[in-house]
Amino acid sequence: MKVLIPSDNYQKESPIETVTEKQIKVLLLENSCSQIKQLFEGEGFIVEQIPDALAEDELVEKIKDVHVLGIKTRTLVTEKVLYAAKKLMVIGAFCSGTNNIDMGAVSALGIPVFHSRGAESRSVAELILGNIISLSRSIHIRNEEMHNGLWNQDITNSHDIFGKTVGIIGYGNAGQKVAEVLGNIGMKVLYNDMNNIPPVSRNHQQVDLDTLLRESDFITIHVNANAQTEGLIGQREIDLMKPSAFLINTSRSIIVQMMPLFLALKSKRIAGGAFDVFPSEPTSKCEENFSTLFQSCPNVILTPHIGGFTHESEITVGREVADDIIRFIYFGDSTYSLNFPEICFDELNKNSIRLVNFHKNVPGVLNAVNQILCSYNVECQNSRSRGNMSYLMADLSLDNMEVIPEIFKEVLDIKEVVKLRIIL
Repeated sequence: MKVLIPSDNYQKESPIETVTEKQIKVLLLENSCSQIKQLFEGEGFIVEQIPDALAEDELVEKIKDVHVLGIKTRTLVTEKVLYAAKKLMVIGAFCSGTNNIDMGAVSALGIPVFHSRGAESRSVAELILGNIISLSRSIHIRNEEMHNGLWNQDITNSHDIFGKTVGIIGYGNAGQKVAEVLGNIGMKVLYNDMNNIPPVSRNHQQVDLDTLLRESDFITIHVNANAQTEGLIGQREIDLMKPSAFLINTSRSIIVQMMPLFLALKSKRIAGGAFDVFPSEPTSKCEENFSTLFQSCPNVILTPHIGGFTHESEITVGREVADDIIRFIYFGDSTYSLNFPEICFDELNKNSIRLVNFHKNVPGVLNAVNQILCSYNVECQNSRSRGNMSYLMADLSLDNMEVIPEIFKEVLDIKEVVKLRIIL
């Protein structure tokens, strides 16, 4: 494989570089599993793996000549970082959430983001099942007592979960898997989703949010963090919950208003909870001085944002996202991209090149591109738009490969073109 790219993503007058797979540089952060590194190295890529997240200034220095960035939840990909990434082609988020990526900036700059499409949902569901059993039987409290030498067989707050009601807020990949796992062990499943998703099982009942809050013994949150969902659970919603109810959040902390929740837990307005996400989380994998309000609440289980991270899920997610990245680099395939229109072409024919172009979605751009391409044999072409940006791929059959730099320069000179590469 050879790829023609500008030496600087954001300077149209920069020289053109020819890059082979043996020159593709990959930066993996946050202790990505060794299998991901092996997958990229198997393609001939140059891989650097760093176990922790990097602070913004550190990442700005490190990313200057990187073509592929792999992260999880602790790395902040800001506009400053993106403008420092002169050669960046693609970002892989080896997790489900992307709130740590400036999606507006990354999309405007023509950099696709690939992330997990739900491969970690089983791991999330199993953590929630464990939390529900622990909360229902007070296992976490009995465990601490035993470690402190107290033998206590009090069953006042010990209950079976069979026949109890779980309310699932957010019925996407994770929510549906949680519903499946909990429904299969005899819990009644209620769910609410802003997108009005129909039930995947006749045993899952869709209800409005207020009904879910009033009737559920356990409430678990699985919505994306955005303007609609920020502060979704506040004082009013907590007041609707049963005094015996437990709240579980493995989504994002901003979904729940912290102070009303803290006061409800301290006053035992609700029975307890389990939280895997927090307003401020460390950037390092291990930190000894982490602090949260909920540490003073014995009726709460706290875990350090590990809901989707197990050995098995990390391997599955890693393979899934790495494969998406490799297909994009080799073929321009944007299938499953979080922020690009999806286009997929077959492998290139002999003596053909592939134009991979990202441009502003305004009238006249395709006409300008086609005016340049009309002198050549266009084997296939597809363009799709998403919002104010468009993605175009075109395969050209050439008799004379020496014209490639001229084609590259002419297309890149179109003022609306944001990013261009040619695969050959």
